[in-house]
Amino acid sequence: MSTEEQQRLSMLEAERGLPINSVGLRAKLVSLLDSGNVDVAKQMFATHAQEADSAIKQHNTSTHTIMSRANKTREGKPDYETCKLPRALQSIINKVINFMMFGNPLKFTLENKAEEIEELQDAFSAFEDFLQKVYFNERMSEAKLIAGSETESAKLYSLYTNEDGESKVVCQVLANSKAQRLYPMINQYGEMVAFGVGYYLQSDTQNTTEEHFDVYTKHTIFKCTKGGEFSNSWHVESFQNDFNKIPIIYYRQEVEWQGAQERIERLENVDSRRGDTNNYFGDPYLTISREIANDRLAGPEEAGKVIVLDGPDSKFAFVAPPDCGDNIENEKSDLFASILHDTMTPDLSYKSIMGLGTLSGEAMRRMSLPGYIKRGIRSIDYNPLIRREINLIVAIMCNYTYLNDSVMRDKLQRLKIKFDYQDPFIGNIDDNADEIAALMGAGAMSIESAVGVNRFVNDKAAEIERIRKDKEFAANLENQTAAVQVQQTTTDIEEE
Repeated sequence: MSTEEQQRLSMLEAERGLPINSVGLRAKLVSLLDSGNVDVAKQMFATHAQEADSAIKQHNTSTHTIMSRANKTREGKPDYETCKLPRALQSIINKVINFMMFGNPLKFTLENKAEEIEELQDAFSAFEDFLQKVYFNERMSEAKLIAGSETESAKLYSLYTNEDGESKVVCQVLANSKAQRLYPMINQYGEMVAFGVGYYLQSDTQNTTEEHFDVYTKHTIFKCTKGGEFSNSWHVESFQNDFNKIPIIYYRQEVEWQGAQERIERLENVDSRRGDTNNYFGDPYLTISREIANDRLAGPEEAGKVIVLDGPDSKFAFVAPPDCGDNIENEKSDLFASILHDTMTPDLSYKSIMGLGTLSGEAMRRMSLPGYIKRGIRSIDYNPLIRREINLIVAIMCNYTYLNDSVMRDKLQRLKIKFDYQDPFIGNIDDNADEIAALMGAGAMSIESAVGVNRFVNDKAAEIERIRKDKEFAANLENQTAAVQVQQTTTDIEEE
């Protein structure tokens, strides 16, 4: 197979979203970019823009299918504007699972040996300080929220220099809804080979629009520009990647309302048709005979409508609207329940909890069981990405923040950082402690079991060891106090 055929095969694989063999692929990409063949290089990347655009359309209420519902033509009158009542269920479903995962920030702890933790504490504190400076928790929640509504998003770590010449590391979330196109290049092992970002900017020198395509590899960053002062040809600049890692975290998933779109559209249709019925029969209809009508007809400024009947059987009466309310309400209730069930979304609406009184954290956790299950499923995909981001942050700190501090760099590289999702309903420590204390007081639970079920203790073994040492210290202190008291009593007796 010739070189040209191999290149074409790689591009076809990328277009089809098939796994890519990364052997020589990075070198081929760099060669194309260096020679200015950006359009050819772009075809080597995968793109999911069409899926993202479709998801965005489903998510935004202004672009729901119900909004294109046709109006009704009326002879001799203006068209009747039908009700178009979208529901924001896609957004609610997405926000609930985002709350379940990142409603409280991730908790980071050290997994190093006990004798190392004190030595590495300053490095771990520096790591936590870095997280605050780049708004890690906020960006994490934003990236997940966007991925859940658009099928993909990405986080980019880069150096930003302000007007005073001061540089700092910043983290920004990239998304199709922000007018950015994402181009991942991932090999058959799930490893990122390179990542591209496409976007448009206003030219600084001319009143035209420039097309940009940035490519990030492990060692090099390419800035490609077309339009503006560069006319219709690509201008490529390359820079060294100081982080020595691709500074991108790429998130891809199905939309959080996957499998429920048709039911949501049906619910919107039922609501809209019910709205039309209410418009038609909302004001009372009155039937009267022509004789009465000639004597007194409702004026145009008055509410209600009058139907004039001819014939001896005409009478004064109100027209009742068709009564099918129970069927409609039952269908709406079934649709709403099935949408939540099929998307594993807990019902946290005011209506569902208004009659339950004051809810404890434990009660809220039980009500939200489907959300916990879904969080566990989502974490299968997100755990490796969070782990990769931890490694990326440590690399940035070693290669940029503490580049000239060999001692801190060594400590950072030795860190073994563990992360855990926190309970979104945390804050009910008293309830949990009272339950455990009651069981221990009744002799129904040992200290080891109590520590094991206490969700507010992360390192169970270390906590049990601390309790054991505290008990030993208390016992020794009690023995010493008792010995002193015995000695004092003996002395008093001898003196007597």
